[in-house]
Amino acid sequence: MKVPALDFMMPGFPRCGTTTITHLLSEHPGIFITTPKEPGFFKPKNYQKRQSWRDYAQLFDGADPQAKQGEGTVTYTTSWPPELADPKEVYRHYPKLKLIFLMRDPVERIVSQWINKTQQNYPKDIPVFGRCTTHYSIFLNTSRYWNHITRWLEYFDDEQVLAICLEQFKENPRQLIQMLEDFLDVRRYEYDFQTRLNASNVARRDSNFERYIKRNEFAYKAAQLAKQVLPLDWVHKLLKSDQTVQWDEDTLRWVRKEPDSDSRAALEYADLNPSYWPKMFPDESERS
Repeated sequence: MKVPALDFMMPGFPRCGTTTITHLLSEHPGIFITTPKEPGFFKPKNYQKRQSWRDYAQLFDGADPQAKQGEGTVTYTTSWPPELADPKEVYRHYPKLKLIFLMRDPVERIVSQWINKTQQNYPKDIPVFGRCTTHYSIFLNTSRYWNHITRWLEYFDDEQVLAICLEQFKENPRQLIQMLEDFLDVRRYEYDFQTRLNASNVARRDSNFERYIKRNEFAYKAAQLAKQVLPLDWVHKLLKSDQTVQWDEDTLRWVRKEPDSDSRAALEYADLNPSYWPKMFPDESERS
């Protein structure tokens, strides 16, 4: 069994800017990131298959032996059993691994993930936006950052873990990348900060027609056929209203309340205060 060298991993979190940041880091001559950036080897369905180990090792074949080698499967922290990695198994093979957790205001992350999921798996297995947090636990539970990070801290030391936020990157991309360079122990490099990858499109509210499709088996099959014969943007125009996504106030209050202590703990671990996430903590933001 060939176990590839692995220096760092980005196991979390989806829709928090990891694609852009891994793209930037891959420009550094002293950093190697797998293609694809999310090989997903430690997903339960892949792990411990000998052929998968060989496939995983092949992703590192082109790496400079002196480079810091890493991967960015953020779905390792998605709260969905087929995706959720076991930190114990990762530690068993890579006890010196460095871990990077990229977070984001949970309220914004949920909206971004819903947009992304509706684009990828549209329409039946993703609920309408108003029910995505109350009827589909992956959206809210994936945003419980501290809960996920502590699972990894059971095996890895604090010195091996870096928790950062997309908001830090938006505020000062160079400073955040330098923080990552220091964490990975590589020299400074000049990056092109104009690139933004995997950004969410504008979230349009579900139309009444879309709601009907998600409840009706025949309509669902017809929509799947339409996706094959019509341009995808036509389908989205047909099924989305002209109004952008809006939270129901009661649902939003509930979403803010549920991971409140978890979000505060995650921000404290990253040495940031609650005002950093104004959608999650609007009162703290107004006082700052």
